[in-house]
Amino acid sequence: MLNIYIKTLAREFYAQHAGLFIFLFYMIFAAVEPGQMLSFHLSLLIGISASPVILGIFLLLFTVYTLKGFLFIRQKLSQDIYQFIYISNAAARKTQILNWFGIYVVICLPILIYALMLFTTAILHGHYITILALCLYPSGLFYLMARMTYQRINYQFTTIKIPFNIKLPGISKPYWTWPLYYLLKEQVIMLLICKLLSFVLFKSIIWAFAGDTPDVRVYMIAILAAILSHTTLIATVLRYEKVNLSFVNSLPLPGWKRLAHTVVFIVLLLLPEFILYSIASGFSPYIVITGIMFGVSGLLLLRLSLYFLGDDMDRYLKFIFCFFVTAMTAIIFSQFLLFSLMMLTLVTAYHYYLFNRNML
Repeated sequence: MLNIYIKTLAREFYAQHAGLFIFLFYMIFAAVEPGQMLSFHLSLLIGISASPVILGIFLLLFTVYTLKGFLFIRQKLSQDIYQFIYISNAAARKTQILNWFGIYVVICLPILIYALMLFTTAILHGHYITILALCLYPSGLFYLMARMTYQRINYQFTTIKIPFNIKLPGISKPYWTWPLYYLLKEQVIMLLICKLLSFVLFKSIIWAFAGDTPDVRVYMIAILAAILSHTTLIATVLRYEKVNLSFVNSLPLPGWKRLAHTVVFIVLLLLPEFILYSIASGFSPYIVITGIMFGVSGLLLLRLSLYFLGDDMDRYLKFIFCFFVTAMTAIIFSQFLLFSLMMLTLVTAYHYYLFNRNML
């Protein structure tokens, strides 16, 4: 059964997150000069191994990545195409848990490889706390995820309380805020993971490219990382809108107001990142306005692309990759303002195209 999990769930996981993996690969390897790459990563491994604080941050990233895999599998198990997996409950409990343990190992291979290099570094330098932590924590985390997935398969009709259920005040909510409340009420774990991943990537990029003189391109790369961290979340929100907000098409609302509501939602969604971005850039008006324009237009472009792609995730991933390459090129050549204006023009034109055909 493990082979089936690898050919279906693991392959789909890597396909859907290809854009994020390419971005991380670029940040880890391509952003460092070839002559300094070996010394940079060796220093980084020694620094993580020697410092309990930095090791804790690494284990936190490990947890976020594993939880992302867990949420991905949970989402797939709710789809009709993956209902065949439920026949695995006929196997013994130990066999099921071992199979799910194995699939989490396969999904987490990229970060496990880095953890193995960190483990080797810790052995060579005698950092016994790091050795113990890397021996116990990943295996314990994988077992916990495997146990929770096993319970999902075998006790699917048992009522489970939703963790971190946020109590929101009973006030009148405009329809355009419903997706935000949906995230806070029903997708809170996914929202927290996206925000944590976005925060870590943002701070890591600012730290990695820190210099004597601030470069606006560094801040733009951090905003790009925040955009890519929300690609799955924005697709989830759009599916919710198509099911629960289809009545909006019949409301007598002008196209500019519909677009304004979407822009406000995206600004609220990226508000924590925009605050960090403003603080990091020293509240420079030009940098702040340009970054907000870049973030809003980028996420709005990815959102509207799902209308054109028809919810085809394979094509969506290819579009994300093309967007990443184009955006990085524009940032490197300091053409991010022009690129943002082009994206705003494109999304506005396509928004009105969809609106006039009653497709929004």
